[in-house]
Amino acid sequence: MFVPSPEGHEIKNMTTTKLQLENSIKGSVIVPKLAVAPSLWKRTVGLLGIPHLQSGEALLLQPCTGIHTWFMRYSIDVLFLDKRGKVLRTVENLRPFRIAGPLLRARTVVEMAPGTLKHVSVKPGDILRVVAHPVASSSLQR
Repeated sequence: MFVPSPEGHEIKNMTTTKLQLENSIKGSVIVPKLAVAPSLWKRTVGLLGIPHLQSGEALLLQPCTGIHTWFMRYSIDVLFLDKRGKVLRTVENLRPFRIAGPLLRARTVVEMAPGTLKHVSVKPGDILRVVAHPVASSSLQR
């Protein structure tokens, strides 16, 4: 799996790249700290091992058409995107032990900290993109 950079190239070294989710139409940052679940296992586990998401954090699941919050201890906000990054559906405050989807046209799901959708400007029809920013080598965790 790969996440396309703005130029459409594969991001090969995720440890030296900071990912953000941006609204292409409005030019605003939706999520300043985006993580990607790169394997089937990581997508299956999702946020289950994470005690909570901080404001501005999110997990991108691709390919993905639906999610669940079984055994989670907190609510999340959710975006369903098609293959072009078009927002198909938004879900605010999806509580634990719930299901969202599947949406057959969805290709990507973004799981965000609760309350994110109240503070950002995103609605169905918007086009989102993943933007990669290089991270200075001195700031990398070893």
